[in-house]
Amino acid sequence: MSTKKITVTLEESVVEGLDGLVKKHHYKSRSKAVQNAINDYLKKMEKQKMYAEINKLDREEEMKVAEESLEAVNEIWTEY
Repeated sequence: MSTKKITVTLEESVVEGLDGLVKKHHYKSRSKAVQNAINDYLKKMEKQKMYAEINKLDREEEMKVAEESLEAVNEIWTEY
């Protein structure tokens, strides 16, 4: 995976926390710690987006479609 260098300004206490994680060997570097935190955040946001879309679904309609699909499959497979 290719990487791109950026500059970020953080509060001193945050940098101290990052350095503590690196010192305790939780991460190889500040960059890896920040990259991991951002990746986790992006995954969390994607899940929230997915859940928001799921909540828009009409559960009764989805159940009806699922049951109709199951009935169609059962009709096809009854001979087996």
